[in-house]
Amino acid sequence: MNDIFNFFYNFKNINYVNLAISVLIIVIFQILSKTLTKLVLKILNIKPKKKKDISELEIFSPVNSFFKVLGIYLAILYLRVPNDIWLVVNKIFSVTLIFIFARTFSSLLNEDSNFVKKIQNKFEIAKGNSAISILTKAGQIIIYIIAIFLILYKLGYNLGGLLTSFGVLGVIITFAAQDTAKNLFGGFVILLDKPFIVGDWIQIGEIEGIVEDLSLRSTRIRTFKDALITIPNSTISNESIINWSKMKIRKITFDIEFELSTPLIKVNDVIDKIYLMLQEHPNVLNKDLQVHFEKITENGYSIRISYFVQNTTYIDYLNIRQNVNYKLIQTLENSKVLLAYPSRSIYLKK
Repeated sequence: MNDIFNFFYNFKNINYVNLAISVLIIVIFQILSKTLTKLVLKILNIKPKKKKDISELEIFSPVNSFFKVLGIYLAILYLRVPNDIWLVVNKIFSVTLIFIFARTFSSLLNEDSNFVKKIQNKFEIAKGNSAISILTKAGQIIIYIIAIFLILYKLGYNLGGLLTSFGVLGVIITFAAQDTAKNLFGGFVILLDKPFIVGDWIQIGEIEGIVEDLSLRSTRIRTFKDALITIPNSTISNESIINWSKMKIRKITFDIEFELSTPLIKVNDVIDKIYLMLQEHPNVLNKDLQVHFEKITENGYSIRISYFVQNTTYIDYLNIRQNVNYKLIQTLENSKVLLAYPSRSIYLKK
């Protein structure tokens, strides 16, 4: 402590040349901080997209602040201040560096940062997904909590008791929020495994519809009756998921029945015409195209029709199926073949 008093007491005897050089170091770093920042980012191959200026990057401001603080630190170092003052300066510099690094990593986890956008593109996560917002904010909070612990450690505080308190508090919170923890874990599994994304047509048990929102806690599905269903992610992670949107092609299979009075030669003729109609249809694939006389029922001759379409979205599927049905009825009408209806013969005993 005496060194500090002696330093300020003898400040009038300080070497003004050294002081001027120290001030010059600060000024130089203040002036060149932007240039040095651009140089470092260029070496690290961190570039903005399109033709934006590099100073618009989220990471630019923290790195620029680092060089300004570094200039002040080097200037004080050049003055060769007493040890007591130097210890204080070192602590201030360390705390400032920790804060700058925390701010740098926090800026990288900004929801609109290029780093987060690359992760979204890699995992095919839709823009505006609430899960991304929660993850980025949680990451920023964790970074600043770590920074606070490091600052307290640098300032000489004993973190043992504090960490123990946090550990006990964490156990209490975990027991109190087990369901929430399960949902969060399920949300992470869905984000990493990607069984579906927002906009997909999925089916979970008896629930079927379009995924409208995916968060870490729950998933919202808009059914085809326009009802909005919220399902906890812990439930989804334990269920089988059918993702109809992932189909490359969609299969359509159904049966029709001709009347028993239909001549067999006409049955064969109509089967060939239906097959030809499907072959010539622009939206029907020729892969595994099937039209077969399957069996004889009590009502008539059962014909199994099976075909694939390229369009897998629900609306396209309905439109194509409707168009094929129209052409099918037209083919039957042109061939003068009637469809069978459920019937029953009743015999009266005299």
